[in-house]
Amino acid sequence: MVRGKDLSDFERGFIVGARMAGASVTRTAQLASVSIGTVAKVTSAFRATGKTSVSRVGNCGRQRTLDDRDARALVQFVKKNRSATLAQVTQNLNAGRNQTVSTRTVRRQLHREGYYKESPAPPVKVVSPASAPVTPFKAVKLCCKPLWLSRGVL
Repeated sequence: MVRGKDLSDFERGFIVGARMAGASVTRTAQLASVSIGTVAKVTSAFRATGKTSVSRVGNCGRQRTLDDRDARALVQFVKKNRSATLAQVTQNLNAGRNQTVSTRTVRRQLHREGYYKESPAPPVKVVSPASAPVTPFKAVKLCCKPLWLSRGVL
């Protein structure tokens, strides 16, 4: 019996199949090379959920303060008010919540959504070709000799 490894989906299915075929818990544990407790846990989990695989995604660590709905509302507000400061965004988000959220949490969530502090680009002045000033062509003086001239090709 190996300790400390996760069972693959195949092994879990094997255990469930053996139990459904009528094998005892002890015989199933011997066939699958696992402990009797593992067989009991896999079988009871299958009876409770109807699935042999166990989803471990999102079950560990601290739960996020902002759920998906709050994140969508935050992004929607930022899209409407691109010039709003972080304090204004935080105040708007906290207006409809029982639990307040810090500006740092809001900033982290905005970074996850792809919003970063950006300075607005200066406006570009568009000039039509007809009204553009015409400047005469000026000769450009080279700062160094061309390579073929320096080698004495001519």
